[in-house]
Amino acid sequence: MMKLQNKIIFFYITVFSLIYLSCSTSYDSVLGDYNSMFEIDYSDSITSDMLSPGDEGFNPKEMLLDEYFLGSDSSLFISAPPYSSSFDWRVSNPEDDTLIAITLFGNNYAQYVATDKVFSINARTCGLEEGKTYKLTLQVTDEGGLLYTDTCALVIYKRYNFN
Repeated sequence: MMKLQNKIIFFYITVFSLIYLSCSTSYDSVLGDYNSMFEIDYSDSITSDMLSPGDEGFNPKEMLLDEYFLGSDSSLFISAPPYSSSFDWRVSNPEDDTLIAITLFGNNYAQYVATDKVFSINARTCGLEEGKTYKLTLQVTDEGGLLYTDTCALVIYKRYNFN
């Protein structure tokens, strides 16, 4: 009985040793291979048919949709056209054009003008009221210094959860 136990233990030690020694990958490389499956390559999202400010046929009134709807528990991400030199995002009251300070997604402070390429807000933390419509203005500057402007309606609505 003791001989059989020794043979089984020897077999397991030998098999696990061979498996361990045959693996040439480290923990970091296994983790890196796994994480690479979730990396997104955005290089193909900018295609040659996308127009930038200054390009022939670029229409600044097509930078934004006419209106964006944001539920009270949602986030909104809008990107400016590619290859612009500067970006100004402004949220204002549509009646009198007074600027409204908003908190962008991931920031802890309110600002009147956002200068990032992506306009990103969360309805819970941005400081905008539910049930109101705001005016969103995007101003971009091309490499030559020309200014392009587009506006749209930003509607914040109460989202009801019936679960």
